[in-house]
Amino acid sequence: MRTRISIALNGIELHSIDTAIVLQGVDEGAASWNITAGNRAGNAGQHVNSIEKRYRDVIVSFAIAEIHDLNRRSNIIQRVCAWAAAGGDLTVSYRDRQKLRVICQQLPAVKTLTKWAESYSITFRAYDIPFWQSLDRESVTISAGTSGSATLSLKESAGGKLSFEATNGSGSTVNAVSVTANGKSLIFASLGLANGEKLIVDYDEKDIQRIRIKNTSNVYRSTLAKRTTASNDDVLLNYGANTISVTSGAALSWNLYTFGRWE
Repeated sequence: MRTRISIALNGIELHSIDTAIVLQGVDEGAASWNITAGNRAGNAGQHVNSIEKRYRDVIVSFAIAEIHDLNRRSNIIQRVCAWAAAGGDLTVSYRDRQKLRVICQQLPAVKTLTKWAESYSITFRAYDIPFWQSLDRESVTISAGTSGSATLSLKESAGGKLSFEATNGSGSTVNAVSVTANGKSLIFASLGLANGEKLIVDYDEKDIQRIRIKNTSNVYRSTLAKRTTASNDDVLLNYGANTISVTSGAALSWNLYTFGRWE
C-alpha cells in the first residue's frame, strides 16, 4: 500500500513487494561522528585533532495489513528480508534525485504474528559514503590550454569530491598536470599522457579514488603512482562557489565534476 512517502532499494519500492505492506516511517539518523581532542597548553579548552564521520543509519518502519492469514504475513516478512538483505542504493521520495549507499545492518525481527498492527523495522547503514549523494553531476569545463580556471557551484550542503577528465589533443605527450581547489591539489609528474588519451580521476561506489589513463582503444591503465607526494588525497569542494585551477605541460581540455553530497 502506497503512503505519503515511499522508499526504494535498488529501484524496487518496499510497498511494491506486497499490497499489504504499509510504510509507517523513515527515520534518518544523523551521521555518527568520532571526534578526538587533546589538552591545550592552558587549563581551559581542548584542541580538536580530528573529526571523523563514521556512518549514518536509516530505520524503516512498516506494518502488514493482513489480519487472518498468518502464513501470508510470515511470507511477506521473508520477502521483505530478501529485499533488504543485500543492501545497495537507498532512495526516498522526499529526497529528489538523491541516494544513500547502504548495507542492511538489521533485518526485521519476526514478532508475534497474531498482532496484526505489529510494527516491524529494518536498519540500513551507510559506511563508505555516510552522506546522501546526488544522482546528477555538477560539472564545468575548461577549454584546451596549458592553464585555466573555472567556478563550480554546488547546492549540496556537504560539498563533494572533485573528479575530472583531462583530454590531450595537443599532439604531444603530457607529463606534468596539476589541479587545485580550496587549497587542495592533485599533482602529477612523468604522467606519459599521449595525444588522444584521457587522464581520469574519479571514485567507485565504495568512495575509493581511481586515477587512470584511457587510451584511444578505450583501454585503461592505472597512473596512481604518478601522483606526487606533494598532492593531497582528495580535492574537496564546498557548498557554494569553488574556484578550480588547472595547469599542464601541453594543452588539455577539461571536464571537472562531482556528485554532490547532502547531510
